[in-house]
Amino acid sequence: MDLETKTQELLIKLTNPVTDQEAVMEQARDFYQTIFEIEDAKQVKTALQTLTSAFSVSNLFGGALAANLCGGLVENGFPPSYISEEFAAFFKNLLQRASTVIDAFEASYQEPNYEELGEDEEPEDKIEVFERFLEEITDEMPEAVQAFQAIDHYYSCGIALFSANPTEFQQGKTAIGQQVGKFAEYTSGGYWFSKLFQTLFQEPILVIELNARKGFIGKMSGIAENFQLQILLMTLPQINQQVAVSPLHQAVVKGVGEQNAGEAITGLWNMYDWTYVHQTGENSTNHWIWGEGVPADIPVFNNEYRVIILDTPSYSRGFPVQRMFQNLKADITIEKELDASEVEQWLAMMSSAVND
Repeated sequence: MDLETKTQELLIKLTNPVTDQEAVMEQARDFYQTIFEIEDAKQVKTALQTLTSAFSVSNLFGGALAANLCGGLVENGFPPSYISEEFAAFFKNLLQRASTVIDAFEASYQEPNYEELGEDEEPEDKIEVFERFLEEITDEMPEAVQAFQAIDHYYSCGIALFSANPTEFQQGKTAIGQQVGKFAEYTSGGYWFSKLFQTLFQEPILVIELNARKGFIGKMSGIAENFQLQILLMTLPQINQQVAVSPLHQAVVKGVGEQNAGEAITGLWNMYDWTYVHQTGENSTNHWIWGEGVPADIPVFNNEYRVIILDTPSYSRGFPVQRMFQNLKADITIEKELDASEVEQWLAMMSSAVND
């Protein structure tokens, strides 16, 4: 049976809400195996685009299965451009329909009055309040609630598509980047899209290793969190006497190996922003670049570079060797190495700016 026939038969089952789910899963597995055998890019593109017509809010099982099939294929090397526009249009519409739920809740929600709470009382968790609210409005706003609940069934496909390369990332961010933040507190999909769209590409950086008086000017791309940033910095011989990050661990954080090594590596530094300069003592934590944060949080110095100052660690810390998004490639490119005198010049400029 050819790919076109298998695709059409799968589509019929995906869009039939009364089809036996196990039968659909079996046919989906058969389709998945078959498409890897097809070398004709046009046939593959047509098959994937056909599956996007199954995306649906009313038939959530079939639609979400179609999306997960597409996302899985992209994660395994199929071009995201085949269906990224179709997914973005569908998901944007989904967010627009679901936004009514968030608007209604936030208009009605009241922050707890801590002064009125008893000594042993804890305020009710906001998400618990929201979940109860969602149940209460289901009959009143069925379509909006249905769209809201669909977000977490579809988002993983979009993560696969929009983390595949910078072009798809920018298209996805343009299409839905402004809307997803509204859902970050209430859905997994909103949370992960918000994380993804904070990622920077070709972002100018200035890195200084204080103790060695070494540094460089360069750019960072595709780094989703600051733990990953530090491990990538540990791979650079320009600021390390000896690179102690194994090739396996390097592949993980660069986005070319397994997503998670299941191991940890000891960090080499405390990372600080440019306001740290030569400050020490208790207040130095005010200038930390937190591992749990993202590179977009790092302040820009002089409207030019995000500055990363590396100093002696306060204590030994293990960083998980992993990356947040499977498809997202990450790297740091060095455009200019700094000698000791240039490092001093930069530090003097920062110190002067702090004191102004």
